[in-house]
Amino acid sequence: MPCWDDSYFCLKLGCDVFWELSKKLAIIFLTKGKGKILKKAIYKPTNQKIIVLSQTDNYCEIFIDGEEKNVPLWDILFEQPKSAIQLSSLEELKESIFINIIKNPLSDILYSCNTNRLTPEPHQYKPLVKFLNSENSRVLIADEVGLGKTIEAGMVYKEIDKREELKISLVVVPSSLTLKWQEEFKIRFDEHFEIYKSSQFINLIDDFDNYNSSKFFNEKIIISYHTLRDERVIKRLSDSFFEVDFLIMDEAHTMRNMETSTFRSAKIITSISEHILFLTATPVQNGLGDLFTILSLLDNDYFKDFDYFQKMIKPNATIHKLIALIRNSNDLEGIKRFVIEHNNPEYQSDLKEVFNHILSLEKLSPTIKIELIDKLMLCDHLSFIINRSKKKDVGLSTPREAISPIIEISQAEQEYYGAVIEFVKFLNPTTPQGFITIMPERMASSSMIASLQSFKEIKKSGKLFIRDLDDLEEYYEDMVIKKEAMGYLNQIIQKGNLIGEYDSKFIKFEEIIKELKSQNIKQMIVFSFFKKTLNYLENKLQKLGYLVGKIHGDFNTQERFERVKAFKRGEFDILLSSEVGSEGLDMQFCNVVINYDLPWNPMRVEQRIGRIDRIGQKFDKLHIFNLCIVGSIEDRIYNRLYTKLNIFEESIGELEPILGDLEKELDISKMIMLSQEEIDKQLQLKELAFERKKSEIKQHTQEVEKLISDDFNHQLKETPLLNLKKIELLQEQSRELFIGFLRENDIEFLELKDETIKLSSKNLKKLFTLLKAKTSNKKINPKAYKEERNILQRIHRKKELRVSFKNGNSDDFNTLYLYLNHPIITIISKEKKHNLLYSIVSNTKYNQGFALIYRVDFRQLKDKSMIRVIVVNQELKKIDEVDYFEFIQACHKNKIKNSINLANIQKKLQKEVIASIEQHKQIEIEAQNRLIDIKINSIKSYFDKQIKKAQKLQKKVQQEDIVRMRIGEVENLEIKCQEKIEELEGKREVFSSFEVLGVVEISEGDFYEWD
Repeated sequence: MPCWDDSYFCLKLGCDVFWELSKKLAIIFLTKGKGKILKKAIYKPTNQKIIVLSQTDNYCEIFIDGEEKNVPLWDILFEQPKSAIQLSSLEELKESIFINIIKNPLSDILYSCNTNRLTPEPHQYKPLVKFLNSENSRVLIADEVGLGKTIEAGMVYKEIDKREELKISLVVVPSSLTLKWQEEFKIRFDEHFEIYKSSQFINLIDDFDNYNSSKFFNEKIIISYHTLRDERVIKRLSDSFFEVDFLIMDEAHTMRNMETSTFRSAKIITSISEHILFLTATPVQNGLGDLFTILSLLDNDYFKDFDYFQKMIKPNATIHKLIALIRNSNDLEGIKRFVIEHNNPEYQSDLKEVFNHILSLEKLSPTIKIELIDKLMLCDHLSFIINRSKKKDVGLSTPREAISPIIEISQAEQEYYGAVIEFVKFLNPTTPQGFITIMPERMASSSMIASLQSFKEIKKSGKLFIRDLDDLEEYYEDMVIKKEAMGYLNQIIQKGNLIGEYDSKFIKFEEIIKELKSQNIKQMIVFSFFKKTLNYLENKLQKLGYLVGKIHGDFNTQERFERVKAFKRGEFDILLSSEVGSEGLDMQFCNVVINYDLPWNPMRVEQRIGRIDRIGQKFDKLHIFNLCIVGSIEDRIYNRLYTKLNIFEESIGELEPILGDLEKELDISKMIMLSQEEIDKQLQLKELAFERKKSEIKQHTQEVEKLISDDFNHQLKETPLLNLKKIELLQEQSRELFIGFLRENDIEFLELKDETIKLSSKNLKKLFTLLKAKTSNKKINPKAYKEERNILQRIHRKKELRVSFKNGNSDDFNTLYLYLNHPIITIISKEKKHNLLYSIVSNTKYNQGFALIYRVDFRQLKDKSMIRVIVVNQELKKIDEVDYFEFIQACHKNKIKNSINLANIQKKLQKEVIASIEQHKQIEIEAQNRLIDIKINSIKSYFDKQIKKAQKLQKKVQQEDIVRMRIGEVENLEIKCQEKIEELEGKREVFSSFEVLGVVEISEGDFYEWD
C-alpha cells in the first residue's frame, strides 16, 4: 500500500473533486504496482501543488491536473518535512481566521457595519436579511410610507457593494425623486450617485459596450423613468451587452400595467440586472394582477403564469394562521382541528405532507414546533420575495393635531399679491417652462417682504433664479423673463415698497410661537421652500431674541448633521429648514412642525411631518401648523383640499399613487382664472374620486397583507447575520489588527475611556505615510485604489485622528469608524496571510477534547460560505458542530504544553468534515431544487396555455399556408418551453469545497494570560 506524506494535500479541494482524484489515485496504485511513495511538492513551471509518485535519477513521475506525467527533477520543489508542529496562541489563530474572512467574504456576517451614517431601526434590517437569504437576489420592499424604504434599499446596496465588485449601480425613480435619492445616498451612505439624462445614459451604455473588457467601471447612476422609457434608450439597451450589477426601482407600482412603455422598459432593464430591489408602499391598486405583474419583473421564471401564481399563494393566509397557532399554543388537538377545517384537496403536495404530519403527532415538543414552522415557511411562495412592515407593528402611531389659521392681510399686502398674480397670468401659458411660471405666486405667498427682494433681482438680471428655490422636484434652468414683463415687475415692486415693515403672516407666526412657549413646548421646526424666506425669518427671529438655526440645500452634509445635533442638544429652539435641507435627518426629539408655506405636492407635506413622525418620538402628540394668507392659491385650493382629505392629520403614504400627480392634475395655471365657486366644484369632484380610490386601495392592500408572513420578526431575532456577539467579536478583531499595526510600526497612540484610539498630528502623518506606501496598484485593482485614496485624502486633512470600532455614532464626522472591510483595515491586512494553525485553548462550554475549524464554500444559484467547528471528545467521537463565532467566543487562552500530534487529529477528523459537508450540501440541493421545480411548473403552466391557444386558432383556419404558420407557432412555443426547462435543469447541481483553518486541543485548567 502507498505511504502517505505527513500532510493532507486535498484540504482545499472541493469534496466532489477530492473523491474523483482519490478514485484516479486508487486506480494508479491498483494497476501499477506497490511501493510507490506519495510526496507533496511544487511543480515550478506552473507553481502547482502536486503529488510525486516515483523518482529516478533525473526524472519524477507526478500526478497533476488529474493525470500522470514525467517531468525533469529540477522542475520539482519538494516540501521539507516538519519535525514537529508549531503551536500558535489563541490570538494568532483568531487573527489568521479574521484575515481569511476579510479576503474571502462569508455569507453569514455583515460587511457594511459602521459604513452608514445612521443607526437602523430593527425593522429596517428585515429587507437586508431577506435579500441576503434569498436564492435569486431580489426583494420587493412594500413597507408603509415613513418606515424608511430608501434607507433599507441603501443598507442592502452597501452590503452587496462591500461583498462584490459592482461595476454599474443604477437607481430608477420618477423625475420628481431624482434629487431626493441623490441627497439621501450622499447623507446617509456617503455615496455619490450622478443623475443622468437620456443622452448621458446612452453614452454610458456605448462606453460599456466598447470598453468593458479594458476599462474600470464603478458607475453609480440615477435616472428617471422618463429616461428609461426613452425609445433611444430602449433600443440601445436591447442591442447592447450592457449589464447592471445592482438595480433599485422606486415607485414600483408604476410598472403594474403590462401594456405601458414603463413596463416594457422595466422588463428590459431587469432582464440584464443581477441584484434587484423594488420599492413601493402600494403594490396593489386594482387587484392581485398588479402584484403578479410587478413580481414577474423581479423573477420571470418563478412568476411566469398568473393562474399558477394564484394556486401557489392560495393557502398563504391559512399557513400564516397555522404558524401563529403553533408558535403561541401547546393545544395539539386545537391545532389538529384547525388543520382539518382548513385542509383543501387543491393545496400543493408539500403543504399536504405537513398537514398529515401534524395529524399524526401524539405530542408537540419545542423541537417539533420549530420543525413544523420551518416546513410551513417553505410552503409560503410569496413572503420570501416581499417585505411588508406596517407602522402599527413597529410602534409608530403618534396622533397629529393640525391647525391651519387663515391669515387676513393688509390692503397694501393684498395689492402686492394681486400684482404678482397678474404677472403670473401674463407668463401663462405663453412661457414654455409651465409649472415654474407659477413660482412667483408661491414666493409671494411664502413671504411678501422676502419675495420683494427677489422681484427686484429678477428685474435687474432679467432672470428668475432657480437657486433661490429649494423644493423643486426636478432640475430647471433659470427662467429668462421677457422684456414685455418688465411693466408687471415695475408694478410689483411699486406695490411692494408700500408694504413697509408690516408683515401679517409673521405676526401670526410669532403668536403661534408664544402660544407654544406658554405650553412649555420649546422646540419647533419651521419649513419653507424659499431660501429668502428662511433668511428673512432668521433675521427677524434673532432680532426678537430667539435662538435660531438654519439648514437648506446649500449646506453640506457635515454642516447639516452638526446643525441638527446642536438642535438636539438645545443650543437653539427654532430650526428653519427646507425639505432638501432636512432630507434624511431624524428629529423625533421635536414634536412641532410649522409649514410657513404650503407644498403643492401632498407627499411633500407628508415628508415634512415625517421628520418628526418617526420611531422614537417621545411626545404624546404632534402639532402641525399651516400658515396660509387669505385669498392665495394655497388658501383657495390646497389648504381646502388637504383639510377635506385629512392629509395633515393622517399618514397618507399608501395613497401616494393617487396623490403624487395631484399637483399636475389641478393645473393651477388654469385654475387661477376661475371663480371660487368653480374651484370648489372641481375640488369636490377630486375629493369624491379620491375617497373612492382610497377605499379600493385599502381593501386590496388588506387582502395582500393576509398573504404575506409577518413571522419574519421572529426569524430576525434568530438570524446569525445580526448576532450582536459576532459583530462585537469582529469589531474587536478589527481593533486588535489596527493596534497591532500601530505597535509594529512604532506609532504612538492613546486609548481613551470610551475605547476610541487617538493619534496626534505627528503620529497621524506617520500612519498616513505608511498606508499611502501600501495602497493598491491603480491598474491592477482600480476599485480598491479609489476607495483607499478617498479615505487617505479624508484623514490627511485632519489635525488629529480619533478611531472607533463601535456602532451607533457614525454621524460623528470627526471620528473614523473602522470595521473588517474598511479600506484602512484592507491595507493593513494586505500582506498578512491566513494559514492552518494549531493551538491549545480552554473553553467554557466544552471541557476536554479537540476542535477542527473549517471553512466551507457552496457554489450554487446563490453561493454560500461559512466557517464551522466540529467538536470531539478525547476518544475523537463527535459531540457537537457549531458556528465558529459561537465556539471562539467561549475560548480562552491556556498554557502551552506538550501536546499530542494535532496534525494527526486533523487527518482523523476530516472524514467528519466531509460527512458534515455532504449533509449540508443535501439541504442546499433540496432548497435549490424546490425553487427550480416551482419555476419549471410555472413555465409549463404558461406555455401549455399559449400552445392550447395557438392550437385552437389553428383549427379555425382552412388556408394551407396559415395552417402551416400556426403549426410553426406551436412548435416554436414547444421549443422555447423545452429550452427554458433545460436551462433550469442545468442549475440543479451544488458544488462544495472546504479548507481547514485550525485545529485546537481543548484543555481543562485555569485561564492563562500570556505576556
